[in-house]
Amino acid sequence: MRQVEREEQDRLLALLEQHERRLLALPGVYYADAGYRIRENRHADELTLRVFVHKKLPLADLAANDVAPRDIAGVGVDVIESRRVPHEPAHRERLDPLPGGMECGNRRFPGREGTLGLIVRQVDTGELLGLSNYHLWVRGGGQAGDQICQPHTNLEADVIGTLLDWSSDLDCAVARLNHSRGFSLRTALGLPSLRSIAQPLIGMSVTKSGLVTGVTAAQIDGVGLPGQDVTMVPDPANPPKQNEITIEGDSGSVWIQTSTRDAIGLHHSGEAPGKPDRAWAKRMTDVAKAMRFTL
Repeated sequence: MRQVEREEQDRLLALLEQHERRLLALPGVYYADAGYRIRENRHADELTLRVFVHKKLPLADLAANDVAPRDIAGVGVDVIESRRVPHEPAHRERLDPLPGGMECGNRRFPGREGTLGLIVRQVDTGELLGLSNYHLWVRGGGQAGDQICQPHTNLEADVIGTLLDWSSDLDCAVARLNHSRGFSLRTALGLPSLRSIAQPLIGMSVTKSGLVTGVTAAQIDGVGLPGQDVTMVPDPANPPKQNEITIEGDSGSVWIQTSTRDAIGLHHSGEAPGKPDRAWAKRMTDVAKAMRFTL
């Protein structure tokens, strides 16, 4: 899969921005982005605007104005059958010093474990924060001050900090760390030290360290508008050992550009069983801006 030039991607996203409302209004469409066309579960060398539906319907069942256009301004439109599901729980291990890529959870929600993506630094105060997902730490009643544990137990000794801030739109949350143990900045278990934060590009090779599948490689096959998602598919040159690049428990892990070690996205979802493997993440630039942190 070829990595596109930023100007090429920006042109596609500008076109998507003009027509996103129209595309999302089509029956069954739950997401739209720009990326490579998919034919028979393989990526074709054609950049398109893409709409995602849970189930494709026969043309005979759709009114003429409910059918996705074949192209917009000369750019093809691809309809992808997909079912995105949040990735949440599985496994235990206590580390000191603590890097990213490890199990964590809100003490308020027993049994809802996920991945502590990274230890980051708050821009204004310089204090250390833990980064993970809103759907893991907050959704369903989480409150500021809730105790965040690593691993996710009910033991006071495993409390590493308290819930500080979050964004449901970006599916991210941060906790203020309590310095009960050592913390490793810019690292996730099994990955090289991270360099910075960067924008995703279609075709980019990326890697993540998650709680369940560990270190897996992928390629970005689609990029949504700012605030929306980045989608990853398996890298044919580096297939995952467990046959999937992410599974439940990997939510909260951080995708990095393999060649530059820049943080690209915060993982939050994967495909439902039976669907072609795909991971979903929020742009790290958006998450860092909203939560006011740097590496």
